[in-house]
Amino acid sequence: LKGQLKDHEARQYIELIEKSSTRLLQTLTSILELAELEANKKKFQIQRCSVDELMQEVTEVMRPLADSKGLIMEFRKTGDSFLSEGDPNMISQIFFNLISNAIKYT
Repeated sequence: LKGQLKDHEARQYIELIEKSSTRLLQTLTSILELAELEANKKKFQIQRCSVDELMQEVTEVMRPLADSKGLIMEFRKTGDSFLSEGDPNMISQIFFNLISNAIKYT
C-alpha cells in the first residue's frame, strides 16, 4: 500500500501509522511483561547487544511523537559502539519510557 501512494503527505501518514502501531505493540508487550515480572514468571533473554542500535531504533519510533510537539529529536553516535550484556527488549523499554516521559513533560 505504501508503495502505491503517490501523494507525499499520504505516505507520511502511513509511516506515522506504522510507527504508532509499533509503539502500541511495544506498550502492550510491556504491560504483559510487567504482569509476568509481578508474577515471577518473566524470563530475561540476557545477551550481548549494541546499546546504540537499540537507541537508534527507539529514536526512529519516537521521533513522530517529538515532531508532533515541535521538538527535534535525533540520535548521534559518537565513537565505537557501546555493547552491553542484558535483555535487549528490556533495555529498549527503558529507553522508550525515558524518552516518552521527556517528550510528555517538555
